[in-house]
Order: sequence, then C-alpha cells, then structure tokens
Amino acid sequence: MPSEERDHGACLDRGHPEFPKDLRPCKNNSDLSQDRVGKQKRALAVQIAEDESGSGLPAAHTPARRASDLSRMCASASEDRMIGAALIRRMAEGDRDAFARFYDQYARQVYPLVLRIVRDPADAAGVLQDVFWEAWQAAPAYDPGRGTPEAWIFVRARTRAIDRVRAVRRRSETERAGNRDFVLGALGRLPEAQREVLELAYYGGLTQTEIAERLKQPLGTVKTRLRLGLERLREVVQRPQ
Repeated sequence: MPSEERDHGACLDRGHPEFPKDLRPCKNNSDLSQDRVGKQKRALAVQIAEDESGSGLPAAHTPARRASDLSRMCASASEDRMIGAALIRRMAEGDRDAFARFYDQYARQVYPLVLRIVRDPADAAGVLQDVFWEAWQAAPAYDPGRGTPEAWIFVRARTRAIDRVRAVRRRSETERAGNRDFVLGALGRLPEAQREVLELAYYGGLTQTEIAERLKQPLGTVKTRLRLGLERLREVVQRPQ
C-alpha cells in the first residue's frame, strides 16, 4: 500500500495475537484533526478569493452555486458510504490494507467525538484504539441494511467513550472510599479526646474556637489536642501495616 494511505491506518498496535502486526502506533493522536483544519483553511481562502472577484454577489452564495455544492456533497457522502461498506466487507475477510484505509477514513472524525466525552487526550487515544480494534473483530457482523458505516463506527465510539468515563469514575470512587476507610481506621487508634477534636475539625469543618465552644474546653486545650492528635495520626499512617 502507498505510504500516504497508511499514515493513520498504521496507528493501531493493540498487542493482540490476531491484530495486523504490520500496523504500528503513530506518534501523536493529536494530529488527527490537523488535516481537517488545513482543509477548512484552504476552503476559506477559496471563498475569500471568490468574494473579492468583484462579481457583486459572491459566487459561493449564489443559488446555483449552493445547489451545485449541495449536489456534490450528497454525491460525496454517498460515495464515502459505499467505500466504507466495501472496506468493512474486506475487513471481514481479513484484509489488513482495507482496515488501514478504514482507519484513515474515519479516525479523524471519531477522535474529536471521543475526546469531547472523555475530556482527556490519553484516555481518548486509548478509546480510539479500542474502537477500531473492535471494528476489526466485528466486521463480519456488519449489516449495511441496519446503518451506514459512519453510524456503525460512531455508535461504537460513543458507547466505548461513555464506558471509559464510567470506569474512571468508579475507580476514583473506590480509591476515595479506600482512603476514607484507612483514615477512619487510623483515627480509631487515637485517644478519644484527640480523635474528637480532629473529627470536629476535618469532618465537621469547625474552627478551633468553635470546637472549644462546642466541647466547653479552653482554646489552649483544644490546640494541644489537635497538635498531639495530628502527630499521633502521622505515626499511625506511616507505620508499616
């Protein structure tokens, strides 16, 4: 395959035994949107040149031009769908070159969608690779009668991105719960007077003066208990389990 066709098609290397081994990771998934930006800039330059042609109403905005542009867009979209469906059929037969071309055609569109959901470039890159690895595996089950290639890959991408967000959230909640249980266990090993002022300060959000008023203790006593309690808590936390 010509090298220009393998630019982003070679971006996947999942480590799976059945994955095409001649496909290697690309340097930076952030490059996925650069080509689109370049195209937009070139299109804008063309439109500006037409607007400055002195023809009165810019050519790009005439009814005939708009109808012509719409017709070309529809024809292009139809052609892309046919190409995408053909590539999926070839992928189902194990055609690695077809997989590389399929990646080239859709990765630049899928990556921004995933990034908007997960909001982290590293997570988005991981989801992107997962999505196309699944597409490679699921190609034999693709039914063009149930949706276009675009819908097929975009629905898969959105589902995997949401799964990643939920997994990250669950992991964060588990870590917080573990840390909270650890701290509560350490507090339970402190003398009651020290544990009480620490809980009022850090869980109750009270100031030292408010704690003194709540416990009807001198402010100096509360400060001493807090200091001793923190020192003792540090020893308990740092002690090997």
